[in-house]
Amino acid sequence: MVITPDEPITEDMRRLPDRITEVLDYVPGHLVVIRYIRHCYIKDVADGLHAKKIMAAKPERPINRCLADAALLAQIICDKYCDHLPLYRQLQRFERSGVRIGSSTFNSWVEKIAQLLTPLYDLLQKEVLSSNYIRIDEPPIKVLDREKKKNIHQGYLWYYQSGKACFIQYHHSRGSEPPDKILAHFKGKIQTDGYGVYDHFEENEHMTLFGCWAHARRKIFEVSKAHPSLTEAPLEFIGELYLIEKQIKKQGLDTTGASLLRRQKAGTPLMKLKHWMHKTKTKLKPKMKLYKAIEYIQKRWQKLIRYLWHGEVQIDNNLIENAIRSAALGRKVWVVGDTKKSRLLKFTPPSTDGQQGKARA
Repeated sequence: MVITPDEPITEDMRRLPDRITEVLDYVPGHLVVIRYIRHCYIKDVADGLHAKKIMAAKPERPINRCLADAALLAQIICDKYCDHLPLYRQLQRFERSGVRIGSSTFNSWVEKIAQLLTPLYDLLQKEVLSSNYIRIDEPPIKVLDREKKKNIHQGYLWYYQSGKACFIQYHHSRGSEPPDKILAHFKGKIQTDGYGVYDHFEENEHMTLFGCWAHARRKIFEVSKAHPSLTEAPLEFIGELYLIEKQIKKQGLDTTGASLLRRQKAGTPLMKLKHWMHKTKTKLKPKMKLYKAIEYIQKRWQKLIRYLWHGEVQIDNNLIENAIRSAALGRKVWVVGDTKKSRLLKFTPPSTDGQQGKARA
């Protein structure tokens, strides 16, 4: 936009460089109708009794006979699963723009998009499982089930991550069945939060389990308000371990260098922590939270210190914790309590081969 002075421009004036001011504005999203006009012809054949119809081919679309084109379908999925906007709210937004779409039609679009994305899901799963180091977590999620009390049952989203690649396996169980199926042929390192369902992988000669110092620290930090004087020392010792990780990152060390630096500097704070736990635990009662926090770390000690010899393994499982934040935010709006209007996230029962269930809202 060009703005001229209010005063008239005369010949005795000299032009100076323009003053440019930039502001950020917003243009609301809007729906558009794309009309494809296909030319049609008819051609007589040799016998003169028949005719051949010639017509331009239809442009390819993600879903056959679907009103929505690719960009709109992509926006629907992003709004729901990235920005956590339930489908019924999206429909309300479309109505404000003068477009009415049936809820059953809208739901079917999401289901068909999931089917179209299945090959990408399979590739993600293949990429993650081909790595030799994966991180796992299993946040809970409430799922619509008419046969359960309050029409809801507890399900779980099993996250498997390697590097930046991540795939999710839905399952109704938090037992060993889901990871057993997914990791049946996996060989390498597995990092978890210390949940006992993974412990039997220790017996597999092709797998090595690693613990998470963030969870270990959290157990002590949760009781720090009640016992500030007792917990100050262990939190300081664990903090020293994280200072070593900062140094590794700052120096840009490779896996060999990271492992070497850890073993050179982590020994002292680890021995101090181990001594503190042994000394403090004898003064506590088994029912006390601090006692349970110490016991949590002691039971997982070997898994917690293994990262010292493996520079590629993180000190904690925070990378996958970051990955599951989307689900943590989304489940607050995926279940809104109005089961009569089917506003709950709904999964079909998972297949026997452990594949991800289909999602609807």
